[in-house]
Amino acid sequence: MRKGAWIIAVAAACWAGRTGRAQEREDFLQAVMMLTGAASVEVLDESEIEQYRPWLARPLDINLASATRLLSCGLFTRFQAVSILDYRQRHGDILSGAELALVDGFSEAVVRGLSPFLSFYSKSLPGETRVGMRGAGEAAGRVGLRSDDCQSYGIKAKAAFGREEVFFSLKKPFTDRLAPPSFCYAHSGRKHLGKMVLGSFQARFGQGLALWSGFSMSGLQTPSAAYRRPSGLSPSWAADALKGVAADWTFGRTVLSVFSGVTPSMLPGANLTWYGKHFQCGTTAYYSAGTGTGLVSVDVRMCLRGTELFAEAASSGGCPAFLAGVFWPMGESRASCVVRGYPAAFSGPLSGPLRSGSKTQDEMGLSLGWEKGGKSFLADYCMHPEAGKRQLLARLSYPVDLGKGNALQVRVSGKWKRADPQLRANARVDYIRERGCRKTTWRSEAVYCRSVGLLTYWEEGWKGEQAAVFLRGTLFRTDHWDDRIYVYERDAPGNFNVPAYYGRGYALSAVGSYRKRVGPVRVRSDVRAAWKDYPWSRRAQLQQKPGRAELLLQLQVSW
Repeated sequence: MRKGAWIIAVAAACWAGRTGRAQEREDFLQAVMMLTGAASVEVLDESEIEQYRPWLARPLDINLASATRLLSCGLFTRFQAVSILDYRQRHGDILSGAELALVDGFSEAVVRGLSPFLSFYSKSLPGETRVGMRGAGEAAGRVGLRSDDCQSYGIKAKAAFGREEVFFSLKKPFTDRLAPPSFCYAHSGRKHLGKMVLGSFQARFGQGLALWSGFSMSGLQTPSAAYRRPSGLSPSWAADALKGVAADWTFGRTVLSVFSGVTPSMLPGANLTWYGKHFQCGTTAYYSAGTGTGLVSVDVRMCLRGTELFAEAASSGGCPAFLAGVFWPMGESRASCVVRGYPAAFSGPLSGPLRSGSKTQDEMGLSLGWEKGGKSFLADYCMHPEAGKRQLLARLSYPVDLGKGNALQVRVSGKWKRADPQLRANARVDYIRERGCRKTTWRSEAVYCRSVGLLTYWEEGWKGEQAAVFLRGTLFRTDHWDDRIYVYERDAPGNFNVPAYYGRGYALSAVGSYRKRVGPVRVRSDVRAAWKDYPWSRRAQLQQKPGRAELLLQLQVSW
């Protein structure tokens, strides 16, 4: 298995080396991090990646998108979407990223982050015609093999014909159980009807205090993560999405969303939101038959001369909870302050807690942050009165541009709590060098918790017009599970791979891809070969973590 993996890797490297400069958008994950406020790829999750990937394949036509489309795409805050609509009405179409940066609520940095997902096509451009909407689709199949006789496989397909969209997904991970299939049919209406969804869908309103379906790991990583970008109702093929029927309607500046989930339990509910240029407010209500509780929330957001304020208050069974925050400009930088309070009696079964790894109950917290040009600092203090626990978290991120395609990213964080273990400190350095079609990445990370955990890897990549390959070697030493280090691993598109490194050993991986266009059809094949071994681990660890080889193949067709 190991020999075969390296043969594949070397062959792909030679092939990719003969091709030209890569056109594949490597900045996709960086853009998702900006939109979610994540400090690193490791804290993203599959549902967040899945939300934005469709816009990478088919960028949003910012000048042709309806109000509902802009409000529910998840790429903009509500204030930004209304600003685009107001600008289009007053000044006409937005013809470039530079012009978008002049719109209220945007900046050059924000536009750079959004650029992979946007198209500035305009019907008013002289001498150009727009091809009518044609059928488009995507289908992918994958199979994974491991040396411990475990197998994984999956298929997914998506098709769009005019105003109709159909999603289907089925997968089996490296476990004995088959994941529940995901199916969705969506219809985009005209005039007042925004969309109608049957099957799997996401429902995300306000700041997530009442309803934020799907799993989210980003939490409080940077000041920007304190504000959620609600996308309302949207079709989805994520396994953790709600399943049922949903629809929304637009009446001027008011959007009404109605939904009824069948799983995880009977969940009828609705949201009503009014959007102004500088102010918006909404209310959400639903009843969960599984827990026998109802929940009502009210959320507001306003932007005054660059200062943004947002808040949400909710009540479950007569017990109130709240979240409020402010972002204010300080020259070229921006500061933030967010406060939250979730009493122990508050029950929000489908809420999305602001801090990852916590539940939306029995927590009082305060967060202070500062960011400027990629630099950021965040401090968060929270306490759990019922459980008698407290926690203080601090994170610092500092990028350094070394020039000539060289960059350095330094991240330092510390977490102290009144529980065992009391302290977890982390220091991480990433070095990136890009020259033509070649990319070098070096990462070194140290963690102190139960003991000292260490990890370092070196990755070489070659990217071409049609092919690409990445080779990575990793060394790690983490003797306790609390010292584990999560590392993002390159994989085939649509697969998000962030394993935890625990033990003493090394890992080798090779990831290659080949893309070819045949008329309107685009074909992409991907292969990932990996080997992980623990020759220096302690005896107890060796019994739990034997060496393991893995091979993954995926074929994707789109049109």
